[in-house]
Amino acid sequence: MKKLGLILFTVLTISVLAFALDGNGNGELNIFLGADISANEKVKQQDRSTVTENNAKKGFSLGAEWLYPVLYKVKIGAGGNYLFEREHMSIMPLYATVQVNPIEKAKGFFLKLNIGYDVYFNVDIPDSNYALSIGDNLTINQNGGFYWGIGAGYEFAFGIFAGLFYDAYAGSTDVELKNLELGYDINRTVKYTYNTVSLKAGYKFQL
Repeated sequence: MKKLGLILFTVLTISVLAFALDGNGNGELNIFLGADISANEKVKQQDRSTVTENNAKKGFSLGAEWLYPVLYKVKIGAGGNYLFEREHMSIMPLYATVQVNPIEKAKGFFLKLNIGYDVYFNVDIPDSNYALSIGDNLTINQNGGFYWGIGAGYEFAFGIFAGLFYDAYAGSTDVELKNLELGYDINRTVKYTYNTVSLKAGYKFQL
């Protein structure tokens, strides 16, 4: 699944680059790396019990965005960001983005809003190994969910930029356990919310 995520990220980057090469020199491709400063996770079972971990596993990410100016100081575009595997999951959001430069005297300062959909990879299910060990028929379906993020940053000379971002990811996993000999069929849905504060930095390619 990790390889699939990297393949999807590569395809997205190539697609974004092809779309950006419109020949008028106004588009830009941003490639960036991210490092989490803090992270928290909520896991909600079907019985509505919720486990919150305020010090969830942090990690790194790799992302790409295409931006295009549509109004004075306003750019829109699309992007993707692959979160390398944390303690028990990897995430890849695909999103639309809006970037605004609101301060005339600080032209490098920007605000961003991302809205999109994320895909979860490599999600570990508690007791899944035990279920298989006793002969259960175990079916696991991993589902993505709503993604949004906000941030602020600064674009320096020579196309280098950096910023601080808050991102919220949602997803769920449907688990079905069957054992014909024991005569039971159990269905369970586990919902996830994973939030991060991260520092992202990268380089802007003018196209």
